[in-house]
Amino acid sequence: SMEFPDTVISMAIEPKSSADRDKLLQTLERMAKDDPTFTWRMDEETGQTIVSGMGEFHLEILREKMLREFKIAANFGEPRVAYKETILRAADGDGKFVKKLGDKGQYGHVVLRVEPNPSKTQVVVENRLTPDSVPKAFHAAVEEGAKSSALGGGKWGYPLTYVKITLVGGSPHPTDATEGAYVAACAMALRDALEKAGSSILEPHMKFDTYAPSDFLGEVLNDLNRRRAEITQVDSQDALSIVHGTVPIAGMFGYATTLRSLTQGRGSFTMEPLDYRPIPPDERKRRFGDEM
Repeated sequence: SMEFPDTVISMAIEPKSSADRDKLLQTLERMAKDDPTFTWRMDEETGQTIVSGMGEFHLEILREKMLREFKIAANFGEPRVAYKETILRAADGDGKFVKKLGDKGQYGHVVLRVEPNPSKTQVVVENRLTPDSVPKAFHAAVEEGAKSSALGGGKWGYPLTYVKITLVGGSPHPTDATEGAYVAACAMALRDALEKAGSSILEPHMKFDTYAPSDFLGEVLNDLNRRRAEITQVDSQDALSIVHGTVPIAGMFGYATTLRSLTQGRGSFTMEPLDYRPIPPDERKRRFGDEM
């Protein structure tokens, strides 16, 4: 199976009516079939639809397509960095969902473990449940539930990455066991484990090549430093310089416009997603305040 790189930038979409909302969801499903490099999800808390892509330009194209081709009536938010979260250490979680409704009850109980998994960006779920701990009929739903809870976000609400979840066990109930209760218990167990595992916010880094006339190289490099870029190499061929490096995408909003004005319209650049890295403490404070 082909692995597509992680999306690095997202925007919120709010449909203008419930009819537009249905149309939007159908449109997104169609577009995702044509373009596997973009993803979308519902944000449970805000009710917004979040669309994520590979860069500012990619989102602009997707937006135009929704407006022009599919005639979606919606408000589109500003592009934002698609942060992710990871955990600092392994931890166990225990979740129990028990509800009594008259004489009919609902019961679910799941125990799981989370651990850092640096080699895989996608969350991996390993199912070690036995039929005597969780009814066999619910195993697939609990596994799906673990995956979607991980996408729905960790402690700060950003999707988890570099994490392995192992479903370890739980306990059965003779009469009240329901699939929904076990799925809810799984989400509770994951929250419990994440609370103990500690979390760190990661931001996407891009690999870039900037092409500029050598006369403007000084200004171009100063501007890249301000954007927290790490320059790996500068090649100068006659009157043209090429700057290679990596940079957090947070620093690259509006770069095309700035580069044009710094180089009298003659500079250009290419950029592609590279990886996710922890946000430096001073940056984190600047962006998220003290609540971290």
